[in-house]
Amino acid sequence: MKRQVSIQSFFGNSSKRQKSDETGTTRNEGFTNAESAVNDSQKAVGQSESHNRSQGQTPNDVTSWFGRTLNDDEKYTIYSKGVSIPDTFKFPSTKIADKNRCFRREWISKYPGLVYSIEEDGAYCLHCVLFEKEPEKRGKLVNAPFKNWKKALEVFDEQFWGKSTKSLKRGGTGYQRHMQCVTKGEMFIQQVNQQTNVHMTLNHGLESRKEKNLMVLESIVKTVLICGRQNFALRGHRDDAKHIVNGNNANIGNFQALLDFRIDAGDKFLVEHFKTAPKNATYRSKTVQNEIIDIIGNIIRKK
Repeated sequence: MKRQVSIQSFFGNSSKRQKSDETGTTRNEGFTNAESAVNDSQKAVGQSESHNRSQGQTPNDVTSWFGRTLNDDEKYTIYSKGVSIPDTFKFPSTKIADKNRCFRREWISKYPGLVYSIEEDGAYCLHCVLFEKEPEKRGKLVNAPFKNWKKALEVFDEQFWGKSTKSLKRGGTGYQRHMQCVTKGEMFIQQVNQQTNVHMTLNHGLESRKEKNLMVLESIVKTVLICGRQNFALRGHRDDAKHIVNGNNANIGNFQALLDFRIDAGDKFLVEHFKTAPKNATYRSKTVQNEIIDIIGNIIRKK
């Protein structure tokens, strides 16, 4: 990448100019130096403009993707939305074969995948730019802008529709390579959409499970709070998951009894939870009771 020239470089060093004046630089030499500086500045500005165009300074311009690797999200957005040209944009004219010619807006809808670069004043094939394996080895429409508007319809017909004429020199990747890129693009979109649907389904399932778990914890926490407010001891003679699962008639304590009472009273969240939850995730063990009590205690102390 060429270093962009600063505007200050267009002017000579002030100390040197002063020294030159003091030593008697002639007026003609001054004009010669000034003229040389103007020429240098015009040259530098031209290089700067060329540099800017190669970097794609216009947002959403096809040249803005050159020189970097696009991730799947960027590629999906670009390929699905395309490159938009403002309705008010006026395509610049170029004199070709003694006639002013320019890119035509209607070509974009006529040839799916054809995009116009404002930076380059040239046309590209979006399919081939994004999905051609070796774009640097290809010609116009892929690695370089197509600008010969006199031959535009012939080249576009061959590139996008497979039509060819004897006088036409194949441009771009050619129709066969173009269709391979189109197929790659369609498969890419399908794959991303499938992954998106899977992620959405998983996220929905996780959110639904999270909501159900919160409702279960709410019922369990409320049971602990009732015991605390009524000064009920939470545990009885035996209070462990194995005892509860086996259905032993020993005194299991107020907490477990109140949970069973909530189930009998129709707490559907607890009913489903205790039917489907693994034995190590019922949230009714003495360990969970202690954790809930500690959390409640911390909240009370903070208030």
